[in-house]
Amino acid sequence: MDIITHGLVGFFLALFVAKEFGFKNLKWPVAAGLLAAIAPDVDGFALLFNGSGFYTYHRVAAHSFIGVILLALIIAILFSRLKKDFIKYLPLALLGVLLHLLLDFVTPAGGVQLFYPFSTARVALSIMPSPDVYLLA
Repeated sequence: MDIITHGLVGFFLALFVAKEFGFKNLKWPVAAGLLAAIAPDVDGFALLFNGSGFYTYHRVAAHSFIGVILLALIIAILFSRLKKDFIKYLPLALLGVLLHLLLDFVTPAGGVQLFYPFSTARVALSIMPSPDVYLLA
């Protein structure tokens, strides 16, 4: 999926669950949810350094279960420094990053290495059509 779809899904996820996690103001949780949902695509910056590097590194470390934990911790720490609510931001960030992996997992674009670094096997369910959901809507 592309970054727009991931961002929209993270945005709406945060809108729906922010109150459940105890947030009164939606501004920062929505920003955190959006950032968490696009964060695993940070490996796309490999394209800037080497064209073939994108295909080597995309959907690898940042799209693994260990990457989910590390990215969620970084996002929760970043936003908790602003608002001192680490315990609220961590589950929100975890959901956002996991949702990113789920969306990439169901598309037919080559799969993700969920178990990296323990396995380099790419897994994919490939049940979604190639166009992103927001285009179909």
